[in-house]
Amino acid sequence: MGLLAPSIPCFLKAAASAQQVFKIITNSPVLNNIRNKEPELQTNSVQWSLKFQDVTFSYPARPTIKVLDNVNLDILPGQVTAVVGHSGSGKSTLICLLEKWYTPESGSILLGGKELGQLDVKWVRNQIGLVQQVCGSMEDLETN
Repeated sequence: MGLLAPSIPCFLKAAASAQQVFKIITNSPVLNNIRNKEPELQTNSVQWSLKFQDVTFSYPARPTIKVLDNVNLDILPGQVTAVVGHSGSGKSTLICLLEKWYTPESGSILLGGKELGQLDVKWVRNQIGLVQQVCGSMEDLETN
């Protein structure tokens, strides 16, 4: 028992962390996974505009902190777009909303003029090509 006593605080922290993880898993929002509806938008490839219109969002674990606050963004068909900014500025959140991992609190996301919530989740995710951020700084890249 004497050997286990120093580890008890670690076990308590792990149990508390696991409880938070299970809370998030059980409270995850149910996505509107529309099947059997094939809007004319859904074809083999996407050549439509993407629009974030007055989008506001907070993560469920931190509802008082707005990650996005009335964001507007228009991406035209065929346009290559890079979203850059400081850590915590909402770059990954935009992608999470676009991939329908979360639903905006307010505002709308339109793909080809259609509300993202009306489109099939799997189809939307198959249309997205994403290049993740480079780890490290530009100086690190230049020296290698």
